[in-house]
Amino acid sequence: MCDLGSVSYSSVAVPSRQSQSPVDFWENKRHLVEIVARGVYKRSMRLFIVLGELQRQLGNELRFAFRHYPLSGIHPHAQLAAEAAEAAGAQGRFWEMHNMLFEYQNALSPKDLARYAERIGLDVKKFRSDLKEHRFEDRVRGQFRRGVQNRVYGTPGLFVNEVRYAGKMD
Repeated sequence: MCDLGSVSYSSVAVPSRQSQSPVDFWENKRHLVEIVARGVYKRSMRLFIVLGELQRQLGNELRFAFRHYPLSGIHPHAQLAAEAAEAAGAQGRFWEMHNMLFEYQNALSPKDLARYAERIGLDVKKFRSDLKEHRFEDRVRGQFRRGVQNRVYGTPGLFVNEVRYAGKMD
C-alpha cells in the first residue's frame, strides 16, 4: 500500500471538517474510490494511519466513511468513545474527536473524553450531558447492527467501493 516508516498517527490524521450535524464522510462529490471502515477506537490505528496517507495521496478522489463497531465485551470504553465522537459531530467536530480517540486510545475514560472535548473546543457542558444521557447510543448501536448485517465480525471491517476487503491489513 504505502510505506509509513516512522510516521505517527497525528501526522497523517483525518483532516478537520466543520459541519452542522454528525457527519462522518469527507464529502467529495467526484470521488473514484469510496472506503467505508467499521472500527473501534482501540484496535484499528495502523489502518487509519494508512487511510490518512491514502487520503493525502488521492485527495478529492477518495470518499471515506467511518462506522462505529464498538466491541464492548473486549474494549470496555468502546461504546462511550463512539458516542463521544458522535457528540462531537453534533457540534461540528466529529473528525477532530475521532483523531483524539485514536491518538489517545489507551485513555478513554469519561474524564479523558471530557478533556479531549475541551481541547478541541466543544461546549463541554453539552458534551457531558450528551454522554450522560446516551443521546447517540441508538446511532452507534445502529451502525454496529448494520455491520453485523454486512458480516463484519471483527475490526476493522473495510469496504472499498461497496466490496468487502478480506485481505491483509498491513
